[in-house]
Amino acid sequence: MEKVFVLLVLVLAVYLVMRFVEYRFVDTEEERTPLRTLIRDALMVSSAVVVGGTGFFYFDGYLVGFFNAIMNRDSGSKLVDRENIQIFTDDPGF
Repeated sequence: MEKVFVLLVLVLAVYLVMRFVEYRFVDTEEERTPLRTLIRDALMVSSAVVVGGTGFFYFDGYLVGFFNAIMNRDSGSKLVDRENIQIFTDDPGF
């Protein structure tokens, strides 16, 4: 669970820095959003990171096993016997 909170702090810090740069240098005086909207957006980003990060770290073992099976890593030797593959390179005998 602590991984989710570290991820939350990092993503939220990057988001707030990007919004500050946008507020300071990109937006004109009329386009600037109020602080209330910024806080609401930060809470939405935070909740999305917590839900997504919790789901990702909960299913991490399943995802690793799934991608190992697809990419033939680690478990690839169990799926294909690479030592005894028969390859025919001469003319067929029929």
